[in-house]
Amino acid sequence: MSGTFSPKEIAKIIGVSIYYVNKIIKANTANLRPPLTLQNYVAAHRQGITKKYDLAAYFGVSRWTINRFENKPEIKEYFERYIRFREDGMYLKNLSQELSGILEMLKIFEPGTKTTKTIKALIDQIGKCDKKDI
Repeated sequence: MSGTFSPKEIAKIIGVSIYYVNKIIKANTANLRPPLTLQNYVAAHRQGITKKYDLAAYFGVSRWTINRFENKPEIKEYFERYIRFREDGMYLKNLSQELSGILEMLKIFEPGTKTTKTIKALIDQIGKCDKKDI
């Protein structure tokens, strides 16, 4: 009903207060929004939702809440590291090079061991991620 009638009209039709109608509408629309977590915040950014006003609307919170969330030291640190990781793409390349050096050494001294196979598998996975994600 809230799509076609105003809260005042709904309250009059069903015989309740406007306050109660607004409370029910708010509770129902809040369930449709994702909670404000670091993972959901990053997902919103990846969708192009980057302005505080838009983020607040997306999560159903105030801009002040977005501001406080962004300025938490742990959120700020992890998010900045994540952005550098996504923008540079160098971390995976460096990691792959480092593991390749280790793999060369292990092939000489420990060929066929579980450690050697694990390092090889890691390099292969990094190669797949590098092509897909970055």
